[in-house]
Formats: sequence, structure tokens, C-alpha cells
Amino acid sequence: SPAPTEESLRAAYEGIVDELYVENEEGRRLTARRVLRHLKPAPASLLEIGSYTGVFLAEAQAAGYRCTGLEPSRAAAERAAARSGARVLQG
Repeated sequence: SPAPTEESLRAAYEGIVDELYVENEEGRRLTARRVLRHLKPAPASLLEIGSYTGVFLAEAQAAGYRCTGLEPSRAAAERAAARSGARVLQG
């Protein structure tokens, strides 16, 4: 089957809202903290591709990382930026 076009992928991701993901936020925060322990110590730059609502970015910012996120969903990118204080690009 043919691969989806960039335009069709963008359209599919831009409107995604996943309330179950949001409901499990505390577990995601704990996982983010465990992952951060295995990365180069802060201060360091961190790029998260697929930031969704910014849980990982918020934890990384709080730990002292300089963060940038990339998220295809417009609503999620806005929420991630507001939550984390990081620069989050939509696309």
C-alpha cells in the first residue's frame, strides 16, 4: 500500500486529543524523571520530538535542561509550551 503523504499525516495529527494520556499524567511524570537520570546531566540542551502535552518537557525544564519540543498537534503543542515554559514548535 502507498505511504501516506506528509499532508495527510499532518492533518491526522493536528487534531489529536487523548484524554486517557492526560489521565495518566502522574505515571508519565515518574517515567520522565527516571529517563532524565540516564541523560547527560543538566544544564544541557534537550530536543523532544513528539512532545504531546509537555509532561516530559516540564520535568526536564524543572531539572534544569534547556528544552525545545516538536509536536504535530497544534492544540498539544500549545499546551506543552504553556505547561513547560519551553519553546515548542508545531509541525
